[in-house]
Amino acid sequence: MKYLYTIAELKDCLGGQSGVAIYGAGDWGRRLSDFAIWEKLQDKVKGIIISEKKEGDSDQYRGIPIFEADRFLKHETCTVVIAVSWQYQEEILQVVKQYGNICYVIAQELYASLADEMDTRKRVSYSGINFLCPAFTKCGTSSLHGALMTIKDIYLSPKKESNFFSWHNDVQDAKEVLVDNYFNTIKEGQVVGMIEPTFYRNAKEVYEYFGSGIKLIFLVRNPIESTFSRFKMMLRGSVMAEAFYQKYDQFSMRMFDDYMRWNDGGSLVISRYIDWINEFRRYYSDEQIKIVYFEELIKHTRAVMNELLKFVESKHCYERDILSLVNEGNYVMADLESHRLARRYQELSLEYLHCSMNDTEAKNRCYSDRIKAYHEMSRAKKVYDVKILEEQKERLKKYYFDSVRELEDCFHKDLSDLWF
Repeated sequence: MKYLYTIAELKDCLGGQSGVAIYGAGDWGRRLSDFAIWEKLQDKVKGIIISEKKEGDSDQYRGIPIFEADRFLKHETCTVVIAVSWQYQEEILQVVKQYGNICYVIAQELYASLADEMDTRKRVSYSGINFLCPAFTKCGTSSLHGALMTIKDIYLSPKKESNFFSWHNDVQDAKEVLVDNYFNTIKEGQVVGMIEPTFYRNAKEVYEYFGSGIKLIFLVRNPIESTFSRFKMMLRGSVMAEAFYQKYDQFSMRMFDDYMRWNDGGSLVISRYIDWINEFRRYYSDEQIKIVYFEELIKHTRAVMNELLKFVESKHCYERDILSLVNEGNYVMADLESHRLARRYQELSLEYLHCSMNDTEAKNRCYSDRIKAYHEMSRAKKVYDVKILEEQKERLKKYYFDSVRELEDCFHKDLSDLWF
């Protein structure tokens, strides 16, 4: 088994085999099939295979037949290229190994390169960003990133967050490093943006680095919900949760009371949205700022997305009525042992992100270790559908009440029905 990270490796794989089967008929499998057709290598592809074929499933994709994996692999000997989301790769790898086939796995970051390779528009150099979403965590920024990535005349880096202001002072020529890593595939005519939910603290730095002419999108959500969601995210592997689990050993809603007091309430200030937005208003006019309410984005997806696209001066429309939610997280780890498994997965994800593309051995090891850690975390004990207690909700309502009213006054919108 070998991981494929680059276009060159993929071309060698597809072109160098007598026959290839693509495992996966979802988004990634279709994109790989599109690439094989683009490279005029479709004759090398014996078929697309899936774990279970149900009644009504298509028998082909763009002329490539689709088979059920068991039936296909029993009768065909060929190289299998696994093209599914990385969470399912280990499971599928075990299925393929039963039949002794040579196997390749598409690394997740290669899919963005496939789309870029097939885009014939002229590539242009970075000349600045047009818009920035600088906030806020657990308000739907990952879902917004996914939605905007489907718009042809918008450029966002496939890597959602650069966390630029956490490392720019430690790196020589930081702006050039940012451009090389996040803005190296811009196409002619694209509106260039960034989604960076950690930038809410950096109004002055945003102004200094990205200029006075950009547009700002603030994605906000009922502050009670966003605060509780951040708390749950912390319990899914953050190093900061270690003390909570050591204190209680297993999950307890008393942890949330501690979280609200943590750092003298500093864990709550993120969702005092207007305080952070006002910092940006020192450098940018209200005409340059758009507030997007998460609840409205979910309920009226097409209308809200098209308002946003008009704001950033995209010429395209959003055609979907439902926003695909990313990174929801409806559980917390049940105990200290489970938390440590989740934390191990988070650490390996970060290590993988920083692995050098030139060190293939380290990259392969880290990729494989991360998948194993993910499955260990998946089997760990969890508590699902955790609900905030009414007394905790009331405490947060009192804490956020004035900031919500100020947000209403500044942007002329009644939030009493939408939030409280």
